[in-house]
Amino acid sequence: MIAHFCNISPAIGNYLMEADVKKWARCQFHGYMYDTRTNNHAESINYALRSPREFPVIPLLDGIREMLTRWFFKRKKLISKHTHRLTIDVEEKIDRRIEKGKTFGVYPVTDSQLLVKGDTIDCFVDLDKRTCSCGKYNLLKIPCRHAIKAGFFVGREPYTLTDFLYTTGAWREAYHESINPISVHKDGWSVPQVVENSEVLPPETRRSLGRNRKRRYETVEDKIRSSQGSQGGQLRKEKLAKSPVVELVKTGDLFLNKTVLKARFELCAMKHNFHYTVTNSNKSVWCIRCADKVCFWGARAECLKGSTYFIIKKYVGVHSCAPSSKTSAGKTASAKTIGGLICINMKASNAYRVVDFKKTFAHVCNISPTIENYLMEADVKKWARCQFHGYRYDIRTNNPAESINSALHSPREFPVIPLLDSIREMLTHWFFKRKKLISKHTHRLTIDVEENIDRRIKKRKTFRVYPVTDSQLLVKGDTIDCFVDLDKRTCSCGKYDLLKIPCRHAIKAGFFVVPEDGWSVPKVVENSEMLPPETRRSLGRNRKRRYETVEDKIRSSQRSQGDQLRMCSRCGLGGHNRATCKMPI
Repeated sequence: MIAHFCNISPAIGNYLMEADVKKWARCQFHGYMYDTRTNNHAESINYALRSPREFPVIPLLDGIREMLTRWFFKRKKLISKHTHRLTIDVEEKIDRRIEKGKTFGVYPVTDSQLLVKGDTIDCFVDLDKRTCSCGKYNLLKIPCRHAIKAGFFVGREPYTLTDFLYTTGAWREAYHESINPISVHKDGWSVPQVVENSEVLPPETRRSLGRNRKRRYETVEDKIRSSQGSQGGQLRKEKLAKSPVVELVKTGDLFLNKTVLKARFELCAMKHNFHYTVTNSNKSVWCIRCADKVCFWGARAECLKGSTYFIIKKYVGVHSCAPSSKTSAGKTASAKTIGGLICINMKASNAYRVVDFKKTFAHVCNISPTIENYLMEADVKKWARCQFHGYRYDIRTNNPAESINSALHSPREFPVIPLLDSIREMLTHWFFKRKKLISKHTHRLTIDVEENIDRRIKKRKTFRVYPVTDSQLLVKGDTIDCFVDLDKRTCSCGKYDLLKIPCRHAIKAGFFVVPEDGWSVPKVVENSEMLPPETRRSLGRNRKRRYETVEDKIRSSQRSQGDQLRMCSRCGLGGHNRATCKMPI
């Protein structure tokens, strides 16, 4: 990094080297800085005393004493409310690093030495020596993301890997005393004789020209702090003591069923890095609480009577558990939840009607508002079929660059000229293969469309058609009743409108409106003579009547004999049945 400075400006490089690298470069410092970057204590105390330094000596000392008293009291009060093992800042850092290390892979070398992969570099972690090849753990003595992941792998909590100086006990010990005001009267002071006899004169000074400057010039950091306000730091300090996760769930929320409810809480736990356990689960109640027994976080949901909907009756959205006490990186969403989200999103993407899209997309929004915002920001027109302006002709690919990248998976490693030759060869192969396939295809439509129409013809068999006009028909028998307009090539199911391939309803309507005069019958079929099938009379005497069942006897007793005229199913005449029929076909 210093080489870039020297390359940009040799003067800056010389200045930094002359300033002694050990004083400003963290990795060059001899010892441990414990993440303390301040190397100009005089400037720090000068900033803290920017107002009292204008006072005489006695008021100045009293101002310093008052400032220290305020600091000690404020920190002691903050420590008394802090119940975690590590300090607030360190807990926050560990929480962030747990999140960043979720996807890392761990490969053990020994019980305490592990190789962590998945980051920009592969890091070697030694938990006993508290070192990591990334360097951060060695210098700061706070476990880096690699050390935390390695600790989880062997079952060691992050706080056991942290230096004692970052513990709440060390913090409490540093401020356990109080800075008291001077309460001894002047008469009780014990002043040495030498000090009493000495004459203290003010220092010789020379008044500078111009008006006295009340405070030092503001640095960039001062301006940033002043713009952020004094309350930002206090809010950050109190953030860990109460970590709410209420933005995903709140009391009174309704969920379509228990599956959707579980999915919402799994995503909530995954986002905020915590585990929960199910304390009660049945058809009417679902209760959970944080896996840490000392934590107050929990929720209770009940099923609405006579429906599948679940409503959250009670929800405590504040975690009191410490990130340093975790033994893993937090709960992850189950395969069922992720698969459900993908399926629902695919249904919304593939929907042909706007009504179906809104209904399906509402389930995604109910499970995760974060996913809803992401999909809305990605522009619905790009991924939802029914929202696209125009006709996509059943082409779902919206990333041609990725498609051509996959097709050129191997040639893209070549130089330019061989790459272009490979593209030309690939296109030549495609064109020849398709031309050969087309030469053998004798149907009016393409192979895929013929297959689609064949499947849809089978599905429309049970549909019923009710004509409205010559080209407008109502088709019933499917999940919804569809209105088909054959002239405009539209159907209320939406599929015919978008794909321009007749849907099952349009095919059924098309078969209905074609008159007999419009049939295309080959000449061979018209001239052929259709004869009845050859039949053979069965052997033996014809059976006069079938055996009567109990039902027949009941009917015969209830009705007169004249009402029981039987019809033959072979010739259609009465007085006999198929078995006793003597009529020729």
